Amino acid sequence: MIQQKKIQRQHLRKVRCELTLAIRQEQSRRIVACIEQHPLFQSAKVVVCYASLPEEVDLFPLLRRWGSEKTLLLPVVDGDMLNLVPYEGDNMLRAAKFGVLEPVGEPFNDLSAVNLVLVPGLGFDVRGGRMGFGRGFYDRLLSNPQMLTTPKWGIAFAEQIVPEIVMEPHDVFLDAIVSPGGVHVVSRFA
Repeated sequence: MIQQKKIQRQHLRKVRCELTLAIRQEQSRRIVACIEQHPLFQSAKVVVCYASLPEEVDLFPLLRRWGSEKTLLLPVVDGDMLNLVPYEGDNMLRAAKFGVLEPVGEPFNDLSAVNLVLVPGLGFDVRGGRMGFGRGFYDRLLSNPQMLTTPKWGIAFAEQIVPEIVMEPHDVFLDAIVSPGGVHVVSRFA
């Protein structure tokens, strides 16, 4: 299974890197619109987001539009764990490990207050399977007992959705996948 995951991860990384800038920009615009129009996002007070890398779905427009109206939390790597720190504007982000921009500030510790988690990844499937980068940061965060019932949405370009992601017992399934076509609630039995 480890070898299967390694091969699938390499393939998905290649697929994502081959997307043109124009495709990434257009799909990102549509994905952000789908998120913003969804009732769960509209009613959420505390949302976990991420500071996008150039090859990921760009959530910066969402951060900039909603940062003053909602508590938007971004991950900060701390050892082998992710802390969540409130987004206070682009000027409060700093380059960190793996080239990710991280917010400067104190961690947000009431994970039970989180209403929605937006999760990046290399690939996703219709069952809510997710392929990350293999370091397990998000699996550890999402398996926190305070977040077990919090809705978790994978954020994906259309090309990142595949028939099946190789999953191990410790991998966390997501509740929905957001692609340019909308928010798709997943079925574990698909």
